[in-house]
Amino acid sequence: MQFYSYVTTDPKTPGMADDPLASAPRSVDRDLKTLKGLVRRLKKAWPGRCFKVFSFTNIYDPNTFKLVHIEIP
Repeated sequence: MQFYSYVTTDPKTPGMADDPLASAPRSVDRDLKTLKGLVRRLKKAWPGRCFKVFSFTNIYDPNTFKLVHIEIP
């Protein structure tokens, strides 16, 4: 699977409306097979921070992004 994730200050904002342009940490991960493994990796990378995780099939097409996880510590 392919995942796109980013740190957010307001996890209740719907969809990708709060997606940072270049000011906050972001991640594109293609090497992990499960969402559980990615969430574990992101908790280590961004401890104590809220983040959203999306799965996607085409990174250039916003219609292929699907919200799969919201982490609220």
